Amino acid sequence: MDEISGGSGASDGFWVTPPIPTPPPLATPESLSSFGASEAPAPVLSSFGATEILADPGVGVRPPRRRTAVVASVAALSVALVAGGAFAAYTTLSGGGSQPEDVLPATTVALLKVDLDPSASQKVALFQLLQKFPNASGLKDTDKTFGDWLSRRLSESAGTSDVNYERDIKPWLGQRFAIADLPDSSGKKADVILVLQETDEKAAAAGLDTIKKAGGATTFDYAFADGYVLVSSSADGAHKAVEAAKSANLASSEQFAGDIAALGSDEIVTGWADAKKVGEQLTSLIDAASSLSGLGGGLAGTDTSKLIAANYQGRFVLGVHATSDSVELKTLVRGAASKPAVAPVTALSSVLPGAWAVIDVTGIDTAINNGWASVATLPQLSSSIAQLKDQFGIELPGDLTAILGKELAVSAAGELTAPQILAAAKTADGAKAQAALLKLLDAVGVDPGMVPQRLDGNTLYLGSTEAALAGAGKGSITSDPLFQQAVADPDQAQAVVFVDLTKVWKALADQGSSSADSLAEAQHIAAVGFSANSSSVVVRVIFK
Repeated sequence: MDEISGGSGASDGFWVTPPIPTPPPLATPESLSSFGASEAPAPVLSSFGATEILADPGVGVRPPRRRTAVVASVAALSVALVAGGAFAAYTTLSGGGSQPEDVLPATTVALLKVDLDPSASQKVALFQLLQKFPNASGLKDTDKTFGDWLSRRLSESAGTSDVNYERDIKPWLGQRFAIADLPDSSGKKADVILVLQETDEKAAAAGLDTIKKAGGATTFDYAFADGYVLVSSSADGAHKAVEAAKSANLASSEQFAGDIAALGSDEIVTGWADAKKVGEQLTSLIDAASSLSGLGGGLAGTDTSKLIAANYQGRFVLGVHATSDSVELKTLVRGAASKPAVAPVTALSSVLPGAWAVIDVTGIDTAINNGWASVATLPQLSSSIAQLKDQFGIELPGDLTAILGKELAVSAAGELTAPQILAAAKTADGAKAQAALLKLLDAVGVDPGMVPQRLDGNTLYLGSTEAALAGAGKGSITSDPLFQQAVADPDQAQAVVFVDLTKVWKALADQGSSSADSLAEAQHIAAVGFSANSSSVVVRVIFK
């Protein structure tokens, strides 16, 4: 499409109350397509702050607050984006079409996008998950479909403002949006671009001009390209981005395409970043903040700059994916320099029987040794380290790494109010680890006899009680079907976290500490799992 320019305003960020789940029966393609975008009366948006579109009935729009014009303008636009886009996303079962990366230049440093028009399987899966929480959604008998519910909730939050969603936003707002970080002329600072899918250029231009006027922003630029409107807080940032994308867009980058493909599934939320360039921007930002605070100097050559350079390598990739019984967030690190290998966890067989929470981390000794040099030189710590050595003979970091070992697994079982806790540290030298523990207990004034402990080869066990210690080595979580569903690739993970919420909800029900309605819905959340290694992190929430 031809470009149309105008306007003024952009944003530092925004917060919006997310849509709340809806009730059974489960969604079908027919039920999802039984309503259209025209059904929903829209909320009126405050141009001076984010509006809670799912606020309680009668609350309406929050009163205006004094902000910068840039923040004010895009705050209103952001709320409209989520409110209208969320509704429109459910009006069709087919994804496809152009994406924000098609209209952003190949020089884009980072991108975070939300696709409210994903594939059919994602739409159905999302709706099925949302239906498990009828009370939290504020459902009424008149709500027969998702469209009925969302129309009513949007209507209830309507108010009065210079920017009206029904008039100024709904006629043109599409179903996809993104926030992108483009480098400024120096290459060290970010120009933040908001990318909104639009269905009517003329209506979008009119709506953005209204937002500009309501916000009173002095710098605001927008430009159209291939069904999207790009909005920038700089005077010509949007137009520059559109022109640059004509020569080479982000989607044409084989590196970007390969990184996104590595996620391996359709994503509702997708993130991508050139880590090195983000690190350079972060360093520049910290330098600027130091200068403003009067500290002066820069980070070049400092421990902070080295830490940023070491951790911001390659590219970061993020995806959020839904199934009928789970939501998964996955992050990947691609193209970074290889790091020394860390063995995967092996202590999951050393947890308490019937454990409802488990944490297992490997490579602890290596991590402490690698980071100790920069920590030990801090003035507030160096004197304490010397005092521990002089008075108690504690050598740091040696005694600390001896106690924590190569791998540490902590598990919890039993009652929530008085859980049994067991820690199992796999060490290089069990006798040395136990001796270091005795020195540490002496330093803090704790009688060693009050801490149940046992050395089994080179594994040091500590229990909260003698009963917990007696359970050492008798439990294994890996055969639990819920663990297997929640924790991705535990055999390759260097860190694992698992919480069996079914046991937590049961304990709460037995104690009578939660209302029946809220507990009934909470019980649909069965477990949370986390697994990580040097190149990926996966978080899963399992529903039943």
